[in-house]
Amino acid sequence: MALVGAFGVGLPYIINAQSKRWLTEVKNRDLNLPIPIPAARTIGLQGLMGLWSPNGCNDLCQLLLYNGIAQQVVVSMDDRKVDHSTRNVSAQLFIFRIAQDEACTPVEARSGQNVIIDWTFNATAIARATRGRTADSECVVRQAAGDVVLDITIRRVNEMIGTQPGRLELAPGSVNVNALEILVEGSVVARESASETMMLSIPLKLVPYGPTFEASGWEWSRERVGNEILDVIAALKRLTAFNLEKPIGGTPVGLRKRLDVALNDMSRHVYHEVFELVPDYFLIISKNGLMPGDLERLAKLISDERVARFQAFPSDALQVPGAAEMLKGRILDRLLWTARARGAFGEPYKSLESLTRLLPDGSFANPDPRVDALVDGTETGFLSPNLILRLADQGASVANRLIGVLKEGRAAALASGSWWSTKERMIASLRALCRLGSDARAVLPDLQEFEDTGIVPRNVLDSDLWRITMMRLSVNVSKFSIPANERGIIYYNQENMARRAAQGDCET
Repeated sequence: MALVGAFGVGLPYIINAQSKRWLTEVKNRDLNLPIPIPAARTIGLQGLMGLWSPNGCNDLCQLLLYNGIAQQVVVSMDDRKVDHSTRNVSAQLFIFRIAQDEACTPVEARSGQNVIIDWTFNATAIARATRGRTADSECVVRQAAGDVVLDITIRRVNEMIGTQPGRLELAPGSVNVNALEILVEGSVVARESASETMMLSIPLKLVPYGPTFEASGWEWSRERVGNEILDVIAALKRLTAFNLEKPIGGTPVGLRKRLDVALNDMSRHVYHEVFELVPDYFLIISKNGLMPGDLERLAKLISDERVARFQAFPSDALQVPGAAEMLKGRILDRLLWTARARGAFGEPYKSLESLTRLLPDGSFANPDPRVDALVDGTETGFLSPNLILRLADQGASVANRLIGVLKEGRAAALASGSWWSTKERMIASLRALCRLGSDARAVLPDLQEFEDTGIVPRNVLDSDLWRITMMRLSVNVSKFSIPANERGIIYYNQENMARRAAQGDCET
């Protein structure tokens, strides 16, 4: 037994000693100058990088340029193309600088599989800030052909020391290294690294047995030691005197001017880069508030068929007295045009239709043929739940119409074999009846009939929304039994239902 224990503990210790030596060697190669490296005119970037920028200037590239750390940045995807002895780089490589240009292309911030590797952990925030600078006609452009001398080179190095063993192989774990190096005149003057390895573990396998564990045979396994993820920005802050804070965005005035020029120029194509800045404009209003001319500009954006992204539309603008009616009209007109020209599926129909929910109470009190056309449309009717909800603004006169919506939804569900295609439409009509409350008491017999005939799906009948709606239409709370689960635990009670019904909780 002692021999087995010595083998199980001693062998991993001996094998792991080599991995530990490699980890120490990697750490000993790190360098840190006593004086932080200052900013320079020309900085080169080498190694793996995220290419989410249309022209190849990644997040760190933009950070260096927009913060004034470098006047130009040279990006190399292949170290072999750089002559470190002379610091010369061919002008055919990616060379970027800041320039004034009315036709700047906004930087697109991507994430996930669209990014190869980001240098920073804040690439999206950097992209959003530089988009604001783009709106002020300050953008990154390629440097003209010619040779350029690198004052500083920032290089990322990925290497593996040793041979990666199999999980059960009795061999030292290889060391994966992710390092950041700063070169001046071809020599490494500063370096910081992160590394990890898989250490061999004691091969005793334990399995749960009641409150404890028991041994169940022998199995070699490996345990991760270290972390190879390197925070490049944090490392650069320790090694340099660079200002690496997120760039300050451009002025909102510049963005408004660019949008005005595009809206007044119908020759601009739908894919023109300025329309990519519309979401940024919406975010600026949401953050800083409305400025003179914004309401008229928002109305133009809604009406312009070249604008297709309204997800970030500033909701406060829809509540401005006097402007809500104008914006409502533009939204309805655009919805009708979109449905006829492109169909109601997808954008911008969905995001525009959702804006109708945010308009002030009573905005749809007067019947509108545009609303009728959208709610009753073969296609748009199933994709306009918010407009169905706003029918409640017209009062008790629409109660029978809402009952009709429920019946139509059931018929469509039976025809398609699934009620999911009509789910939002039916729930919206039920919420509208809930909002009407006792004013819709005349249709209570219809709803009670739905319970008996199965027009409304069982999961809706079992929902709080159904109970609260029925109670607001004057059904006594005692009508509803108190469901309990298999353990007899009550998950809702009559007192709570009555209170929520009195408060008009129709959004449940």
